Amino acid sequence: MINSKKTWSFPENIDFEMVIQYVIEFEENQMPKQMIFDLTKTKYVHSSFVGFLINAKQKAGKSRSELQLLVSPEIEKIFINMDLGKFLQYQSAKNELEKKSA
Repeated sequence: MINSKKTWSFPENIDFEMVIQYVIEFEENQMPKQMIFDLTKTKYVHSSFVGFLINAKQKAGKSRSELQLLVSPEIEKIFINMDLGKFLQYQSAKNELEKKSA
């Protein structure tokens, strides 16, 4: 297992074809000890991307790795509507901005 932190930054829009590429890349690489998915600039995701995130979180748990999700307000709204907040345990970019301005 790799002991380094790895960050994946995602684009504003994630369509189905992109999800397939993310799945392939994620499956081909070893899970690092800590991984960050930066979705702070993402506003739209295909529903299959949510499935990818759930799978990635499960894989991280099985390999005793930590997967952190940093999300935009738009993605946070999706997670809230799908009641995924507790499972995915994300950090909202909106909350981080509020902390910095306080």
